[in-house]
Amino acid sequence: MSMGTLQPKVASTSNTPITVTMAGGDTVGFVEDGVQISGGKHFITTVGEFQVTLKNRPAVLDAKTGTYGKSKRTMSITRPVVLPSGRIVFNTVRIEQETHPSLDAAMVQDLRDIAWQALVKDSGLESFFTIGSLN
Repeated sequence: MSMGTLQPKVASTSNTPITVTMAGGDTVGFVEDGVQISGGKHFITTVGEFQVTLKNRPAVLDAKTGTYGKSKRTMSITRPVVLPSGRIVFNTVRIEQETHPSLDAAMVQDLRDIAWQALVKDSGLESFFTIGSLN
């Protein structure tokens, strides 16, 4: 499948800094379900519609160089769906954050804010996440 060619045009815009609010919908709780996850935890929703996995890899000091690597935090949201054939498929959205420990909290939050906007409000990126279009 061809991913197309990137065009030299602005595909996305972001506001910075932003304030994020959520409205509507139902409150859904998460409970640990005992599934063992290396470096993380596994949850199911109280309504049983999807699963959430959270993983944390802290920044580690390299003994040879005396420098830190980046930390990595991953959230995976999986919704199992039973197809008409009876086969179960596991549809997943994965969100990762990799940051160096030298970044201050405001810089990390700004990075998350930009990512948040790309996921929820950017019509230019919606076609990428929906059909894979880079044009």
